[in-house]
Amino acid sequence: RPSMLRLLVGAQTCRLLQLAPAQFSRQWLHACHRHNAARVACYSSTPPCPEPAALLRRALKRMERQADTKPAVVVNELSELMVTFLSHRSGHSVDPEDWNNIISEIDALCTVLQERCGKLSATQCAKAIHAICTLARRDRRLENMLSGCKALAALADEVLKPQKVAVLTGQEVGTILWAFGRVRGLDPTLRNRLCEALSARLQEEAVLKATTAKAFANIAHGLGKMRFNPDPNPLKALGQWVRREEVVAKLTAQGVSNIAWAYASLRVGDPELFKALAIHAMQIIGTFNSQTVSVVAWSYATISIKNEGLMGALAERVMTPDVMQKV
Repeated sequence: RPSMLRLLVGAQTCRLLQLAPAQFSRQWLHACHRHNAARVACYSSTPPCPEPAALLRRALKRMERQADTKPAVVVNELSELMVTFLSHRSGHSVDPEDWNNIISEIDALCTVLQERCGKLSATQCAKAIHAICTLARRDRRLENMLSGCKALAALADEVLKPQKVAVLTGQEVGTILWAFGRVRGLDPTLRNRLCEALSARLQEEAVLKATTAKAFANIAHGLGKMRFNPDPNPLKALGQWVRREEVVAKLTAQGVSNIAWAYASLRVGDPELFKALAIHAMQIIGTFNSQTVSVVAWSYATISIKNEGLMGALAERVMTPDVMQKV
């Protein structure tokens, strides 16, 4: 629309180009991406943009108004975009051109992060890593683009700097490990560096005391997904903290299954932890779905820990209508 074009580039430019708004929009967008000279998306008014594309348009306009775009602004925009994508109903039909715009602009946001991630705090690095990795698993097209994202490697290098590792909380360590555990094709060297540095951070008692049940589940799941299994495995030391009553009591069914799966996958035996998990799982058995039931059953069998009470409770849960119909 003329009003939108005037806002973005000025009416005089449009008159000189003598292009229809839709044609100008496409050509200008392609030129911006090709020369990396701007970070603003210009969309045709028809068809309407899906919600994520509309969010990007707003985000990029906001960024354009700032002569020196702050990396923290980009992190916030990526996080907002992640939330929108997650809430976007599954199977929603998105116009291919809109998808191209979405992918191009996410790439633009990541480029800003890559160039300026040195200005981010440890917390902002963790937040950006979480947003990028979550977006990568939301859609195969995004996964293909973000799996080799240079911004992700730059953020990992940044968060691994000693001064930043030293201030990470247990929750942030869990967020980073969980996020990288969801990315396929992660460079093995980078993966090991991450796991080693973050595991070392978890050796500090003050950090562990402040770590939540959800964070412990994320830590275990991330280490399991990245197949980090040195001798001794850091999960052995974590077990004594995870099995504390105040931690176990706050685990969800998903948290129980994530922890059990990680220990079983890496063949880390901890009978006391598995006993505590079993007691808690039986107390919240009504919240287990078909996936968490199968994961927990597999984990106990794999690690060769017998618990007849838990197996009986899982078997009964499987037979309930709400679980049976999804098996």
